[in-house]
Amino acid sequence: MMKFDGKMQNNYNQQLQINQETDFWSQEVMNATQFKAENLIIEQPDKFPKMTQSLIITNCFLKTCNGLGFNQNIIHLELVNNDIENIYELGNLHLLKYLDISRNKVSDISQLKNCNQLETLKLANNKLQNIDVINNFSKLIQLDISNNEVLILLPIFSHINFDVMWVSIQNTTQTQDIQTQLWKYIAVMIVRYRSSIKTTQYDVQLTIKDDLELVSLIFLKYLKVTKLYINSCSNVSFQDLPQTLKFLWVCDTPLQSIQGIQNCKSLTNLTLRRDNLVQLQRELFLLLELSSLIYLDIAQNFLVDVSFVSRLSQLQTLNISQNAISSISCLQNLRSLLCLDMSYNSVEDVSYLTSSLRQLNISYNQVKLISCLRSNLVFLNTCHNQITDFSVCSQMTNLVDFRSDLIIQNQSGVVTDKCTQAPLIVQTELCSKQQQTQNDHFKNKYVSKIQNEILTIENEQFDFKCINGLKIKELNLLRCEQIILDKINVIHLSIEHSELKNITGIESNEQVQSLSLRFNQIRCIQPLKDLLNISKLYLGHNVISDIEPLRNLKYLSDLDLKFNKISNLEPLKDLDLISLELESNQINNIHGIKNTCTKLGLKSNLIANLEPLKQMTQLTELNLSNNQIQSLNSLRQLLNLKFLQISQNQINNIDPLKTLTNLSLLDLHLNHISNLQPLRDLILLKDLNLSENTISNIEPLRNLLNLQELRLNKNSITNIEPLRKITGLVVLNLQNNQVENFRAVQQHKNIQKYIID
Repeated sequence: MMKFDGKMQNNYNQQLQINQETDFWSQEVMNATQFKAENLIIEQPDKFPKMTQSLIITNCFLKTCNGLGFNQNIIHLELVNNDIENIYELGNLHLLKYLDISRNKVSDISQLKNCNQLETLKLANNKLQNIDVINNFSKLIQLDISNNEVLILLPIFSHINFDVMWVSIQNTTQTQDIQTQLWKYIAVMIVRYRSSIKTTQYDVQLTIKDDLELVSLIFLKYLKVTKLYINSCSNVSFQDLPQTLKFLWVCDTPLQSIQGIQNCKSLTNLTLRRDNLVQLQRELFLLLELSSLIYLDIAQNFLVDVSFVSRLSQLQTLNISQNAISSISCLQNLRSLLCLDMSYNSVEDVSYLTSSLRQLNISYNQVKLISCLRSNLVFLNTCHNQITDFSVCSQMTNLVDFRSDLIIQNQSGVVTDKCTQAPLIVQTELCSKQQQTQNDHFKNKYVSKIQNEILTIENEQFDFKCINGLKIKELNLLRCEQIILDKINVIHLSIEHSELKNITGIESNEQVQSLSLRFNQIRCIQPLKDLLNISKLYLGHNVISDIEPLRNLKYLSDLDLKFNKISNLEPLKDLDLISLELESNQINNIHGIKNTCTKLGLKSNLIANLEPLKQMTQLTELNLSNNQIQSLNSLRQLLNLKFLQISQNQINNIDPLKTLTNLSLLDLHLNHISNLQPLRDLILLKDLNLSENTISNIEPLRNLLNLQELRLNKNSITNIEPLRKITGLVVLNLQNNQVENFRAVQQHKNIQKYIID
């Protein structure tokens, strides 16, 4: 199959998607400027129209570029994952700005020397050894030569004065004979040039010879070294680092010394992770000479004492996690510190922490009291400590993400998970009670998945007084639903994807206003009948058939019951619902829905009669797709409708829709419609789907000038002249029709997706 689409970075005049090889060279596509071919056998690319500006041929077994040299208007060319060895003809493409010939068999790119307009060049996974031609590309801003056989790095630097350079070094072999073999390793280089307009990125993988000295890279600002036995190489050490360095990462490297690092006076960010710094405790005081340092990461180094950081008063971010630290008294003078990660240590006392902190992770320590914590915190993780009193959190009005342990116990002891027999630890997302609530109480929050860890903490009851929201996700609750639910008393509660069957006990949570129990195995919702304050209830994706317990929930405004086994809506008849979702149930009678509803979803049910909808004049969104509807007469008076979906029904007459002049989206696909005359005055329409009907005449669409997406595929259309003035189209699908002349839409410059046969 061959496909062409218009999702390119530049705005060309015409985009084209073609699905059949037999139609590819037809006269009708000769004016197209963008082509994309995938998974099609193409012997040689010599027949593309001369006006082609963007050409993508991937996975097409292409062996030669013969013929491409005649398409001198090409600006964007991708020939990825083919069998190309010789790219001689590409040297004639003088306008070329973007070239990707990754995953081929190319060994020589010298033919590109005249392509001096190149901005992006991707050559990964070929057989290149020499990249000297890159010196000619003064406009180059992106280069990828990873997975080749390049030996010489310097041509990359010889023609551009880069502001920022990032070199990541990782050795692949540990040499035994250093004298004869010296050192060889794999380097991944990313070079970035930053300005207000563009970003330059180089991604290089190559073998560096032993004569390269880091100190000679006088513009080096970013250096990342991982898994390198530095001290086995006499010419690589901290003494060799250029003084221009601002960001330095050295990870998984058993250091013998950090002497020389004090000379990097420009360093602002330093990471020394998993480098066995415990052996270099005395040398860590060299870091005190780095007066510009604001970020320090020394995690996972077995450190016991980090007192040296007390004099790094300019630090803003500090990571000392996964060490062996028991005291943090040295942190009390860090008045500029904003972010601190001290997790996985042995700290008991956190009273030394400063009021400047905004993000704090003290998880996996031995902390008992957090009453000393300040109210400025935005993020707080207290998991796996010995804390029993969280009342201080009620004063943290800025807290967005609070992670803690919820320990559930009953008289028989700690509740254990069915599979692991480990005590049940619920890592929760909590939001402070004083925090201003939003429409979606769990939106834009960090989601903490519930985890089962082997940990025992003596705590028989959790105090919810300091929180108003609790979110539980992906926990096996088959054996402990009641134990959890009768302990919870919050305003906003979400328990999803947790195999929850029995919700007995939830009735004790009388103050709950928003409750989500989606994606569980709930059958009986009787305990919900006493939650009289609830306004938002989400029960989708369960096995509920009886909704009688909802009858008296007078404050309920948003109700989601989709993907259940509901057939009777009568219990809802007195509820002033605003939003009601009933998709994928067993409903054939829609009596019982009050006319307060503005959003109603009834997709995939057994509905044939729409008579009860006549009085629902407040509706703005209605989904009736995939039912048994034949007549739309009951929709005539729904004048406020903006979104209407009635696809996959048995409709042949859409005359009742002519009064719905506020419609912005209308989906009628998969029906039996042939006459579009009722749509002629729906001038606010932006998205119209008429695919898979029996339409031959689209003249009534001529005045729908606000259309942005139009789908007419799988009809019997021959003439698209009525679309000439609809120039705002972004998506147009004319596939599987009998159109022969496409001139009416050739000048539509906004089209991003254009699909024809």
